[in-house]
Amino acid sequence: MPSQHSSAESPCWQLEKQYATLRMDELHGQVDLNCPEQGIGQLVYQGNPLPGFLLGVVAEEEGHPTSLVLAREPYVRGSDLVICYDQTLHGQPYSLQIYWRAKSGEQGQPRIELIISLQTDLLENYPRLLASSRLESNPIDATSRPKKSAIFRLFDGKTSYLEMVATGDSVSQAVEPENKGTNQSRWPLGGDFLEKGVLRRMRIRGQFVPRGQDLELATALQAELESEQPPISI
Repeated sequence: MPSQHSSAESPCWQLEKQYATLRMDELHGQVDLNCPEQGIGQLVYQGNPLPGFLLGVVAEEEGHPTSLVLAREPYVRGSDLVICYDQTLHGQPYSLQIYWRAKSGEQGQPRIELIISLQTDLLENYPRLLASSRLESNPIDATSRPKKSAIFRLFDGKTSYLEMVATGDSVSQAVEPENKGTNQSRWPLGGDFLEKGVLRRMRIRGQFVPRGQDLELATALQAELESEQPPISI
């Protein structure tokens, strides 16, 4: 990976060297372009540090993480941070684009969307990725929340972070306790046959919401995501 990157700015993102800095009204963070598996880290929400990270991505081959080879310099476009990785002869048999999209929900709460695009030149390929977030929080039992969603209740007592994936994009999901007070979502993506030359996209959406409405909003936001057509172009 090149050691230098062109400086670029958008309303939400500032790209400088190996880091992309996110600055929204209530949410700040940083992406290390060398480590997409760490997602958006160095989080600050409403002026307070928030230990953990959001929407990291790991490429897998036969169940093992593989290294990613940068295709060209990352760039920002509007509210999107875009990182492109090349198909390689060994380890990663597909090209990959990762988009972190920063917007606000209807009531102004920060919304982060992860969009992943895959394409291969091989006749037979079954690309598999793992997306995840980790936060200090209280988890919600799986029977209490909508399917294909994760709910993290933050320790401030007033905020929850919701995460959801469109049906068909993830084979399963779980929110797993790691250490005391730390929980992680895990979204295995892909795994299906990808035909040569065909572009496939997968989406995960995360949003901060008031804690007292998190179950209701999780259902509504999941329905909103399911009702949207996957983007033909980004």
